[in-house]
Amino acid sequence: MAISATRRQSALLSGCALVALLAGAPALAQVTPEDVWTSWKAALEDVGQTVAFGAATRAGAVLTVTAVTLSQPTDGPDVTVELGDIAFADQGDGSVAITLAPAFALTVKDRPGSGDNVDARIVMRQEGLEFTASGSPREITYDFAADALTVGVEHVIADGKPVDAVLDLAVGTLAGSYSYVAGEAPSLASELAAESLKLDLRVVNPEGEGRMVMAATAAGIETSSSIDRLDLMEALEDNEVGPALAAGFALATDFAIGATEFSFEFEEPGEQARISGETAGGSVAVEMSAEKLAYSVANTGARYTVSGSEIPFPEVTVAFDDLAFGFSVPASASTEPQDFSVLLRLVNLGLDEGLWSMIDPGGGLPHDPATLVADIAGRLAWTHGLFAPETMGADSFPGEMHALELKDLQVEAVGVGVTGKGAFIFDNADRETYPGLPRPMGEVEVTASGITTLMDKLVAMGLLPQEEATSAKFMLGLFARVVEGQSDTYTTKVELTPEGGIVANGQPLQ
Repeated sequence: MAISATRRQSALLSGCALVALLAGAPALAQVTPEDVWTSWKAALEDVGQTVAFGAATRAGAVLTVTAVTLSQPTDGPDVTVELGDIAFADQGDGSVAITLAPAFALTVKDRPGSGDNVDARIVMRQEGLEFTASGSPREITYDFAADALTVGVEHVIADGKPVDAVLDLAVGTLAGSYSYVAGEAPSLASELAAESLKLDLRVVNPEGEGRMVMAATAAGIETSSSIDRLDLMEALEDNEVGPALAAGFALATDFAIGATEFSFEFEEPGEQARISGETAGGSVAVEMSAEKLAYSVANTGARYTVSGSEIPFPEVTVAFDDLAFGFSVPASASTEPQDFSVLLRLVNLGLDEGLWSMIDPGGGLPHDPATLVADIAGRLAWTHGLFAPETMGADSFPGEMHALELKDLQVEAVGVGVTGKGAFIFDNADRETYPGLPRPMGEVEVTASGITTLMDKLVAMGLLPQEEATSAKFMLGLFARVVEGQSDTYTTKVELTPEGGIVANGQPLQ
């Protein structure tokens, strides 16, 4: 929302701001220990936690809350966090320092109808934690920093028998903040950065007939998130996404991780598997609101090695330079078209020669890294909204498609290269030419190289009959033309006409 003011109003506002700054701390918003405790408890209850405690006692500037526990009923295990005593100290400047116990515990009790009953206790420890709350009673910001946060298993018991289990998770040099806005429409926003992460996990079968081991390290992590209408979080678990979004629920989160190495091993009688790998970094982003649903994931500089009893050779290695997948689609009903997009990008995918020996034992095909890029954009309008029952259960396209653009198409594999671009518009009144779908009109241009060479190699390998290769080359010559001056390169234009026809290189297909 834009806010405008006259020069006189601007001068008045600037003067008020200057007075506030000169006045110092008394002009700033302030919170008391009681404000912070009340807000903290409300935020936890908004996300479905049950908060229990012994007593809340004020002594001088410090409010001490004893025996604080958090729990949340679920259909699965019962999980309880034992925070112990928490101190909220008024610092005299409108902020409150929060002191947590150096260690607190998480207990898990699982009583499934079938299978083992499990009891576990996990201990979390913090080193050098500084935790401060400031702001106003309605909107409190919590700033924190710590030298380290570690998590470890104290015990795991399955049907009364101790399980050999080790969990060591260490997060080093972390800092961040989160803000909670109270009221009828509560919200939460947070950010966190840590310089390092290390994980070691080992679980051995109580009968001694199997084990699982995992290890991982990361150079650093960064994450941020925001949630509007925090009180509607539980609606998502009840599959009431549409009503929750319509009522104002919105979520946005970003997660990025630095250079990472990991390994995973699994063993049991007659079966074993191992996966290890490394990446230069990765990220995940999610956005959900009444207006849009978006998701993206990316990974760069990755290399994975897999071995196991189900693999017919010692190990398989897969590597790639860049992997990305993402989409963004409108979520609300609209009479006007809205933008959507889809992206898939896989660059320089390389396979281990051991895997190639199974695919191409004679070495007849090029083993160069493969690339696939598909970048699509368009405009559409939902009749009822993305999460409406009418949309989710529709037998035909539940709205209007207005435009679709193939912005980029790239395929490179086994000596073949394909590129393409094109665009289409749609007649939403005609859903009979293509049953249930609006009729498209437009064209796409595609250029391909190395196709006939690949067919010749497949014939020589005995994978493609000569007569089928001959027929394919004839059809290629009919519906595509040779690019002048380029060996084994063809181009074609595929048109979807207003009359409902399909034409390739001037030749009608329908």
